[in-house]
Parts: sequence; structure tokens; C-alpha cells
Amino acid sequence: LQQIDPRSKIHPDAEAYLEWLAADHLVREAELAYSRADGPRAFNLLTEAMRSPSLGKLAKESISKRRTHWSRVVHAYDRGMRSNGGTDKDVDLAAEELRIVLKLEQDPKNLYRTRAEEQLEHLRGGREAKLRQRIQAGLSALKAHNYVSAMRSFDAVANDPVHRAGDLDRIRN
Repeated sequence: LQQIDPRSKIHPDAEAYLEWLAADHLVREAELAYSRADGPRAFNLLTEAMRSPSLGKLAKESISKRRTHWSRVVHAYDRGMRSNGGTDKDVDLAAEELRIVLKLEQDPKNLYRTRAEEQLEHLRGGREAKLRQRIQAGLSALKAHNYVSAMRSFDAVANDPVHRAGDLDRIRN
């Protein structure tokens, strides 16, 4: 295609096809960058692809939809990773954002998804450890006849969304 004489009447078609192939290559590279959790590179590549004068309306809409979808995933992921501060509310917010990532990104090999799954598991483990500490603190407070402190700890356990029925049974016994 590059060797077609510029004076040929098919030269404009050849140039348009080359531009389309270049844009397609950029989109494929963007997909690879996105799957590797390199959002900034992916978005830059999509922007570059959109500049191709040979793209029609449908191709540009496809790129735009891809950008919108990826943007939602990346922003939810970033919010989820930033907001895992330490309070139960922070952990809940982080988990909510990371669940959005899992809902939006279905590719099991996508790093945004796999990292969100790993972080959710980590958050759950931290919540469960905190729950065990609260149970133990409540039981220790009971032994020390500090009933107000025990009730606070046990209420925190009962109100924690990750508690299990066995946790409440342990408190009752």
C-alpha cells in the first residue's frame, strides 16, 4: 500500500487504509496496556487512535465507548485502592469501589480485576482479624467485669457486616 504511486487514483484509498490500520494497531496496543493495568498509556493510545482522519463514526464511537468503560474501571480501582485507610467506613468504601471493578471488568486476566480481587481478599482478612480482636477484647472485658467495655466490643462485632453466626455464638457462650 505504501508503494502505490501518489499519482494513482487509488492512492487516497491506500492512504486511508494505512491510517485505519495504524489506528487499529493503536487500539490493540491500548487494549494490551489496559489489561496490564497501565491506564494512562491505554488512554493516550486511544486518544492517538481517535485522531486518525480515516476513522468513521462507528469506529470513533467504539473507541469512545471503550474509553468510557475503561475510565469507570480505572477510577473505581483507584478510589478503592486509595480509600482503604483503616476505619471500618474506609474499608467498606474501598471494598465497594473494588466490587465495582469486578462488576465492570469481566476479563479474569485483566490486572485491574485480579488486583481488585486480591485487595478485596486482603481487606476481608483485615476485617476478620479486627473482628477476632473485638471478640477477644469483649471476652477479656467480661473476665475483668468491665461490662460497658464488653458490650461496646460485642456491639461492634454484631454490627460488623463480616461477622458470622459463629461469632455471635462465641459471644453468647
